[in-house]
Amino acid sequence: MGRRRHLDDYARAFWATGTAGGDVDTTCAIVGGILGARSAPPPEWLEHCEPLPAWALTGEDAIPPRCTPAAPAAGTSAQGKGGADAPGRAP
Repeated sequence: MGRRRHLDDYARAFWATGTAGGDVDTTCAIVGGILGARSAPPPEWLEHCEPLPAWALTGEDAIPPRCTPAAPAAGTSAQGKGGADAPGRAP
């Protein structure tokens, strides 16, 4: 098991993780999840976050329209071996 350093210091935790090298985006995401489970990010960091899109705030259908499966084109079938026209696949 790795060291548990900087559990209460977001900046130091991310700097330590980022300078370790390797798959930095993944390891920083993991560190962010661990830190976020323990405490909220620093308020000054939250001031620089992008706002959530309107569809994420409705509480209803959380999937934006661009991510819903497209209906099969006329004359094609969504059944078969999971081709591009299969439900759930991007066009």
